[in-house]
Amino acid sequence: MRGVLGLIFVLLGVGSDGVAQESSKNQVYSIHRLITSSLRFRRPDEGVPVSGLGCQTGDRFFKSIDLRRLRECLSEAQGKLPVFYDLKRSSQPVLRLNEDEPSSACLKAALFEIPVPREIVFESNETGVIQCYSVRLKVEANEWVGARFPIHGVSLRLRFPMTHVPQKDEDLLATLISWSLTPYWEENPITLFGVLVPDAVCNECIGEKMRIRGAVHPSQLWP
Repeated sequence: MRGVLGLIFVLLGVGSDGVAQESSKNQVYSIHRLITSSLRFRRPDEGVPVSGLGCQTGDRFFKSIDLRRLRECLSEAQGKLPVFYDLKRSSQPVLRLNEDEPSSACLKAALFEIPVPREIVFESNETGVIQCYSVRLKVEANEWVGARFPIHGVSLRLRFPMTHVPQKDEDLLATLISWSLTPYWEENPITLFGVLVPDAVCNECIGEKMRIRGAVHPSQLWP
């Protein structure tokens, strides 16, 4: 799904708090692939109680988006100008349509904002054995030797007209996920920087019966 629909990714660093706080291992791992069926999103609002860990599957995370309306909009959008979405950092981060740039009127109605998770939890066989990882989005500032600096901006660029608009809900949802995770990927090579998550926490977040264990080679890898 990576690179779908002509995306251009701009870099952002990631932190290691969130569910991974409960891990005793602080080592940061370079991860180049993940198992899509295990991907879970966390976006708790500060000050608002969340039941359990607040982990959500993709369909729940994007439930506020009308997929039929969005599909119609993407199919109708014309012109060859790129459309930009800029990352807005907060306890509820979003990629928001840049209204200073030309864009389709229907996008303002169907997809003015793309929800972005505060943290993602997933499994990967990066080391040859499937393990559970967490990557968390920075929403405040970069730190270097105790000093704080502004975080670099992140933008998502979509090119129209699209050569292929997903017709199935599951495919359109996969496209939304790829857009939403734009701030997480480092480039050259494509990389996530994550920390290990304890089994008990991973079981609660992903679901023990949904996990893949052992030195197997799952087919659902991304990117």
